[in-house]
Amino acid sequence: MKVAKPFSPNKRDCDLIKAVFEHRFLSTELLQALLTEPPREGRTYGFGSSAVKARCEKLREHGYLTRQFIADWPAGRGYTAPRPAVYSLGTRSADVLPDIYGIDRHEVRDILKGNARGSHFLRHALSIGRFRATLEKACRESGGRVELLWRQGRILKDTVEVQDGRGDPERLSVWPDAFFALKSGGKTAHFFLEVDQTTEELERIQEKARALWHYYHGENFARKYYYEPDALGGKRLLVRRTEKVDSRLAVKPSKRQNGAVEPISRFQVLFVVRPSLQDYELLASGESPLRGRQRNMVAAVRMLEELPEATKHFWFASELDFDLMRPASIFEDIWQSLPPDTTLHSLLEGSG
Repeated sequence: MKVAKPFSPNKRDCDLIKAVFEHRFLSTELLQALLTEPPREGRTYGFGSSAVKARCEKLREHGYLTRQFIADWPAGRGYTAPRPAVYSLGTRSADVLPDIYGIDRHEVRDILKGNARGSHFLRHALSIGRFRATLEKACRESGGRVELLWRQGRILKDTVEVQDGRGDPERLSVWPDAFFALKSGGKTAHFFLEVDQTTEELERIQEKARALWHYYHGENFARKYYYEPDALGGKRLLVRRTEKVDSRLAVKPSKRQNGAVEPISRFQVLFVVRPSLQDYELLASGESPLRGRQRNMVAAVRMLEELPEATKHFWFASELDFDLMRPASIFEDIWQSLPPDTTLHSLLEGSG
């Protein structure tokens, strides 16, 4: 009887597991993009597509990863690409992540509890993952000129209290898909990310925009999102887990001493829109996509009475506009705002 050899993940396997931990759900395409480094001396370092699939399957067989498929992904006759495999953490990842990377075991276990998800959630998770992977690659290829800090998950969930049309108090939910910061040349710009899957009514998009607009002008945001000095003399981005107000955040900026926390005062909201099948077909044929969903979302947000007409608070782009194989495209003039278009780079100039 042949006895299976014991398996222990190597350094590259551990990096792969860590990438899945950080992103929660990843396809092999996104994993390959994240684990491939910029070319050095004419050589590219990282996994090839076949190697990524082989390592993911090996790690899955030994319990370090789990695999799911998006059931409603187009497949079969007329479609050349198979349904993508979506990988998440397996139970044995708890043996690797805490020991090698110092990640809290409870954090790993919390993720393991919520791994089983439906196809709609996985499709949404991959859209978030594609945006983040593109942004990470763009920052990496900037040669250190742009740095990315990223947070996502239940920790972002919050509320904001506003007055309705009759003057009565109304509590709105705030739970974006991600919060991230771009740092460049001593400037930092902050963003909430909302990835639209075209399944929500436009009234729900208006509700999200309205909640985030009031959240921007309220006190909860600055109390929840802040920086704290780290041991290396830099700053780390923190998000409070509880509704308890940190007393350090009540200190006026003029009275803060070295080592005090720094609340964040400003942010923009990025809506990333999933294109229609017709838009993909038009683009493939060399024609301009219709962007019907994007136009309708922009119009819906413009209709909100609370928002000034010339606000630069909300930005819109399609998944067609940025390319994982050309990640710098995410910094280009692809973002449609309520006033004239601009770029993410330009926002760093007036950031706070």
